[in-house]
Amino acid sequence: MKHQTWHAEAREEFADAALWYDERASNGQQFMDEVGRAVERLRSAPEACALVREVDDDRVRRARVQGFPYHVVFVDHPRSVFVVAVAHTSRRPGYWKDRLPEP
Repeated sequence: MKHQTWHAEAREEFADAALWYDERASNGQQFMDEVGRAVERLRSAPEACALVREVDDDRVRRARVQGFPYHVVFVDHPRSVFVVAVAHTSRRPGYWKDRLPEP
C-alpha cells in the first residue's frame, strides 16, 4: 500500500465538509468514514481510480466517495499518493489544479 500525504487545503475542505454534514444531516461521521474508504482504495489500487490528467510521470486521478457527491482527487506518484482535494462533484470544477506539484 502506498504512503499518503495531503495538501493542507484538502485536509481543511475535508473537515469543513464533514462539519457541514454533521450539522445539517447528522451524518458527518459517515462522510468521514466513506472518505477514509476512498483513501484506502486509492492507496491500495490507484490505477483503478479514474484518470483526470497526466503530468509528466505522475497521474492525477480521482476516487469517488460512496453515498456523497464528492471525489478525492490525488496525484499517483510511483511510491506514494498526494491528496490535493476532497472536491464536490458539482462545484467549481478544477479549482484544485493550482495545488498540483510543479512538473
